[in-house]
Amino acid sequence: MNNFTNKFDHFNAKVCLQVLPELDVSGVSRGTIELSKAIVSSGRRALVASNGGVFTKDLSRMGVQHYNLGLSSKSPLSIIMNAVYLSDIVNKEGVSIIHARSRAPAWSAYLASKWTNKPLVTTFHGTYGTGFMGLKKKYNSIMLKGDSVIAISKFIYNHILEEYKFDSKYIYNVPRGVDLNIFSPNKVSAERIIQMSREWKLSESTGPVIMLPGRLSPWKGQLLLLEAINYLHVIKRLPENLRCLLVGPSGNKKKYRNRIEEKIREFNLGGVVQILDNCRDIGSAYMLTDVVVSASLKPEAFGRVVAEAQAMGRPVVAPNHGAASEIIKKDVTGWLFKPGNATSLADALEKALSISQLERESLASIARDNIKDKFTVSQMIDSTLDIYENTIKSYNLRLQ
Repeated sequence: MNNFTNKFDHFNAKVCLQVLPELDVSGVSRGTIELSKAIVSSGRRALVASNGGVFTKDLSRMGVQHYNLGLSSKSPLSIIMNAVYLSDIVNKEGVSIIHARSRAPAWSAYLASKWTNKPLVTTFHGTYGTGFMGLKKKYNSIMLKGDSVIAISKFIYNHILEEYKFDSKYIYNVPRGVDLNIFSPNKVSAERIIQMSREWKLSESTGPVIMLPGRLSPWKGQLLLLEAINYLHVIKRLPENLRCLLVGPSGNKKKYRNRIEEKIREFNLGGVVQILDNCRDIGSAYMLTDVVVSASLKPEAFGRVVAEAQAMGRPVVAPNHGAASEIIKKDVTGWLFKPGNATSLADALEKALSISQLERESLASIARDNIKDKFTVSQMIDSTLDIYENTIKSYNLRLQ
């Protein structure tokens, strides 16, 4: 972290407050934690306000002050009360800049920034549904009220420009990043890989392994992947002893899990497909995998799995929508398929599974370089903190 310290020596934001609904297992939470860790490592102060969650203790261990507020509520009264609480925090802690990462908290953060004369940064983490006849656009527009607006991909950047006709000079494209201290093949020991293979009952006789990481949810496309595998099975082009691993928690999606299990039985894929609720070592999981799949039915704002897999040197198959096409080098580090189309997905899987060992090694090298060049956590942090710096300077000039 010493490289961060030098970077922050001239950083004006001494105390940074990030605001989000809750600290759940999501990209929003992960980005908040990564940035907080870097700020603390620089000797500055990082504050987080949220409704709490599984990562609250992680923040505490890093020396980040967490304020538990009902920021997941969308009721007007809650939004106003949260704005009052946030204003108190800003004044008490001497906050330099406020960073809102979701819509309901952004409304409270916006009011607090106005009441305390502090600059506001917002991050557009998704496309956000506009509702019937665009009625939700007004609610969504709070994400454009920041003095600076961060888009987490070119896809989101273009979405803001097209959907909201917003001035591009206030928008910054800052892609999500992969932590190469975690997601790098040389960081995963042989012992870890062996242990994971035993837990997942992968043996020497196991054929190629396909993995779809992500919580069990209809829009994540697990059923689409099953249809694609069944198609290859029916036309007798399914590789011998292939294994397909659906890795992710069911959460409250018990009915959806039941549907997946029913499809596995219907397609007679019981010896091929396995549902794994938990993965304690995702790095080893990637290393055990021959092809990583993202099958999302809706466009992904970024696509963490697509980036992590490439950092681990794994071939990727993903739908040709959302940010996947800007993270993958088409037909070089991965293959894109027609969204929602099982046959197109099956064709992409065949291509990915058929490459030679030499081609696989070349792909791995290019994929890792691709992530290292454009999609790392350190790049995301540097860019975000540069935005903080410039936003504070511009804001202070306007106050003079």
